[in-house]
Amino acid sequence: NSGSGTAGGRRSGGSQRERSQALPFLFKLLAAGKPLSIQAHPDMETARKGFEREEKAGISRKAPERSYRDGNHKPELLMALTPFTAMMGFQSPARVGFLFSRLCASAGVSLVPASVLSALEAGDSSALQPFLHSVLRAPARTVQRALETARTALWCESVNLAPAAAREIPRLAEGFPGDAGALAPLFLNVVELVPGEALFIPARVLHAYLEGFGVELMASSDNVLRGGLTSKKVDVDELLAVLDYRELPPGVLRPRVSGEGRRIFDTPAREFFLELLDAAPGCPLFLDGKNGPFILLTLEGRLTLSADSFSEELSAARGKSVFIPRQAGTVCVEGSGRGALAGCPS
Repeated sequence: NSGSGTAGGRRSGGSQRERSQALPFLFKLLAAGKPLSIQAHPDMETARKGFEREEKAGISRKAPERSYRDGNHKPELLMALTPFTAMMGFQSPARVGFLFSRLCASAGVSLVPASVLSALEAGDSSALQPFLHSVLRAPARTVQRALETARTALWCESVNLAPAAAREIPRLAEGFPGDAGALAPLFLNVVELVPGEALFIPARVLHAYLEGFGVELMASSDNVLRGGLTSKKVDVDELLAVLDYRELPPGVLRPRVSGEGRRIFDTPAREFFLELLDAAPGCPLFLDGKNGPFILLTLEGRLTLSADSFSEELSAARGKSVFIPRQAGTVCVEGSGRGALAGCPS
């Protein structure tokens, strides 16, 4: 399940005045007790067109069949608070072709056309789209036969499957029998994060969160296009239309020092940033309110916030958050602990 710490408006980027009208990011605590859906988010142009199309069609924004609930894109950043496993971006076409050629032969199924597999093995990235179409559209019984083969240790060893992928396939196969998304560790990169590491996931990149607890920060949008591993609406046609089919090795992010007691994750996002604040007794940290608004979530210990504009001192223990408006002025952060600060780049 995904727990939301706070939610903002629907406007992205824009002027200082626009930012004061709607918070451009969503900040969440996300607990993946079981695998969450394999999904992607549209880019800005696709989101705007999709939103306008469904508005004209008169589909309620709350309707389960709706794919575009707003006109915004949704790049996102996930920072692990515990060991965290995710899938993100396509593996190399040659590797995908190799794995599925062997899988189809071993399981005795025609999951993907031979011509598509040959193109993949030759390194043709344009074959990833017809490949994914074939896999996601395959009959459940065909997928199940493939999963019964792929989940065996003998087959995993025969193709030299990475330990993380070999570990996830049986778990996904058991939880989602006949679901093509359970084969995703064979075509997406499986990434294992240690606490404090992060992933930045651009729009149009296929991904799934499999297990762990973390902080998730994203542009303010509810647009999700799902392809499997879920009981919610799956929109394969729309998902296939928006995806980026380039090979994308996942880049694990680690924060860089941005000041005394401060570390920040570098991303290309215009709507948000994530900075870690480490407070120690006698070493206060200061936030300039005019660069806000901010949300500060205490990850460890206890943080105390004070400002001339506050009627009283604010204290936030582990798991508590504080919203800091732009008009707060200079805010002093003291105490002993660590906080995750979400804000919008100035």
